[in-house]
Amino acid sequence: MSYLAWIHEEDGNFGASFPDLPGVIATAKSLDVLLQRAREALALHLEALSDPPPPSHVRALAADLRDGFWGVALIGP
Repeated sequence: MSYLAWIHEEDGNFGASFPDLPGVIATAKSLDVLLQRAREALALHLEALSDPPPPSHVRALAADLRDGFWGVALIGP
């Protein structure tokens, strides 16, 4: 299963969060490392859930775009 991640950049630091999975985040100083860490955080979180929520479609999440939004990535474990 793949989930959308909001990708943010501030002062040279990258962050990713998953709107469908509150509290699942990753940070890094490079985009490549961020994507790897986001995959790892997602995989660990999904392992702990007995019934993970279905991923939302990007259109359903578009209203939640916030300041600092940089990009979207589709990430799976």
